[in-house]
Amino acid sequence: MEDIRKVTGNEIKRFVDLMSNAYPLRVPRTTENMAAVGFQLLERMAYDASQSVHGLYRDGEMLGGMIIYDFMLTYRQGRMPIGGVGSIAVDLLHKKERVCKEMIRYFLAQARRKKQSMVALYPFRPDFYKRMGFGFGGKYSEYSVDPLAFAQTGRKACRMLSASDAEETAACYNRCAKSRHGMLARTAGAFELLFNNPAYRVVGYDDGTGLKGFLNFQFQPRKDSHFLVYDMVVEELIYEDTAALQGLLHFLRSQADQVKRVILYSQEENFHHLLSDPRDGSDHVMPVLAHASHNSGVGIMYRVVDAAGFFRSAAKQSFGGQDCTLSLMLRDDFLPENAAPLVVAFRNGLPSIVSGVVEAEVELHIDVAEFSSLVMGAVDFKTLERYGLAHLSDERYRDVVQRLFATEEKPICSTRF
Repeated sequence: MEDIRKVTGNEIKRFVDLMSNAYPLRVPRTTENMAAVGFQLLERMAYDASQSVHGLYRDGEMLGGMIIYDFMLTYRQGRMPIGGVGSIAVDLLHKKERVCKEMIRYFLAQARRKKQSMVALYPFRPDFYKRMGFGFGGKYSEYSVDPLAFAQTGRKACRMLSASDAEETAACYNRCAKSRHGMLARTAGAFELLFNNPAYRVVGYDDGTGLKGFLNFQFQPRKDSHFLVYDMVVEELIYEDTAALQGLLHFLRSQADQVKRVILYSQEENFHHLLSDPRDGSDHVMPVLAHASHNSGVGIMYRVVDAAGFFRSAAKQSFGGQDCTLSLMLRDDFLPENAAPLVVAFRNGLPSIVSGVVEAEVELHIDVAEFSSLVMGAVDFKTLERYGLAHLSDERYRDVVQRLFATEEKPICSTRF
């Protein structure tokens, strides 16, 4: 007998045990640490109903577990619900028994039940989730910057933040999230967890009218230096306006007396334009005289689980201001109920589902993984077509479809889950 259900009470101990084997560096296997992780999970679920632990049981034994999240996604200029899943753990003795695959099927079904037409995750194996219909999001970049490469143009309006600033920090973040495509809303509780983690320090930009931006960082020792010189690892940089950005970068520049390199993570494609010297310190030069500036990686992946529901959720969002009746011929082997032919009429860019027998102007043939990347703006239509990953029945509509799905920026998501 197999069952997947919500985990409660003492069952959390078993989930933590699975996590400690699946992620031994993240959840060190000590009695004190595992007890603390279990307590934190129960505490988080108690004050935040948007996340819950679910386990897969066979004959009463938990063989796998995961945390499911309910988020609000900024999509173009609007909002829509989106599901998230993380901390997926499978018993070491039961790998290759479809435990993870069945949990993902359950997660997708739950998302559809909750009217979440889109879901997201951070993959431990991108190829594994690609086969289940997840498409790639925007790239993450890791910069290694000399602090003096940041401009000295910002005002000195930064201050250290603490747990007492959690509400204000969450408000600042959510104002920013509403204006950036791809960002997920967060609660004050999420920031309390950040502030209560002694490994992190948080600096905010306050211009006298309130918090307008912040960054969190850790100090990291250097192998090639003494204890007075170290690197600064900036994991998140949030800013509402140019003044806040410049103020926070000015703060990073001011650490040059003891910080050798600022290791900064960003999804902004043009971040290198903020630097007077974008080189990463490796002195690696590529043909022809291209200086290594950053490492890039594939991170968050998205999946449309209900194509019709997606367009209903985005009914008030303009898709490029285009007029077109499009027949979407979606391939979705992992979730066949999502693959029914769908006709969408766009008028002034606003989409609506057309029922009945309607002759569309053009058909779009595409796999759900690439479609998910396309609608999130992680890749444009013409690129997918050029790569042979999408096909139109009438090439005269190529520019129309390109404009339909283009977004002003690639999706940005700094929320961990």
